[in-house]
Amino acid sequence: MHAFRAFDNVLDKEKVGILKEEAKSLFTAKKKARGGRYSAGDTYFITADQEARSIAEEYALSVFHWFTEGMAYNKSTSGAEYWPLVLDGSIDDVGAHYDKDYAAESDGEDLYPHVGTVTYLADYGAPTTFFEMEESISRVSTECSIGRGWISRVRCGKVVAFDGKYLHCAPSSLATIWGSSKSSGPRVTLLVNVWFHTPRDAIRCPFIQDSYTPIEFPKSLPISSKLPKIKIDDGECIEIEMTGGTSNIISYFDIYSIMKQPSTSTELVWSSGKCQIVPKNKKKKDKKNQKNEKRGKKRR
Repeated sequence: MHAFRAFDNVLDKEKVGILKEEAKSLFTAKKKARGGRYSAGDTYFITADQEARSIAEEYALSVFHWFTEGMAYNKSTSGAEYWPLVLDGSIDDVGAHYDKDYAAESDGEDLYPHVGTVTYLADYGAPTTFFEMEESISRVSTECSIGRGWISRVRCGKVVAFDGKYLHCAPSSLATIWGSSKSSGPRVTLLVNVWFHTPRDAIRCPFIQDSYTPIEFPKSLPISSKLPKIKIDDGECIEIEMTGGTSNIISYFDIYSIMKQPSTSTELVWSSGKCQIVPKNKKKKDKKNQKNEKRGKKRR
């Protein structure tokens, strides 16, 4: 299992355009269905033995086959979970979270995808940031350090893949790291996760294209990009909210060193204490303690 891989220029301009329109249409359809069975938060699933009936499903199956080549699996239960995100790149946050089978979680079972992937369909918005941290660790400890992660710049046609158990996000606080701005355009991605079982609340996408014409996606991926490594001892301190919990990530990012890299993805190695998951109220308590210390010094 690879912790993280990046593949630049997987999709050409034509295929990016087609998938981008597909993502926008699917995202809009989900918004219109909000309040009914299909909410804006729904994800969709297609098993490996089903025939695609839309470009999004065709692409999801392509991603599934890229990352399961040579593996044995049950075609009737294994497959691809997929969903689009179309966000205002400088405002909307994708909070730090774990992808999992949430229906299984409600029954007390933790199940994660074999591989998580992000396909970028625009050049705008916050980079995706991945942390080498599993939920089983962060859940047990109210405060824990993260030693390694990866940051992926948004680039049309690029695909990144990561261990499905890892924490990840796209914080708006990093949206302008390469000079992107709100006026540049929306952040458009298509997320595809590879599963070897069918998530319990998985549904087939109800939005069917009336005149679906298959297109040919690459049969395999190019060689993964080489990742430069940066050791971070200091830099800009960024606070990232963790969804569905009482904790935040407090992490340092050496913005200048990251920007200098020729690669669109970079491995980050944090020195001790430079990337931590902490209780949400810890920062406020720390500030209060610092004020009290200053007052005490003045009294002395």
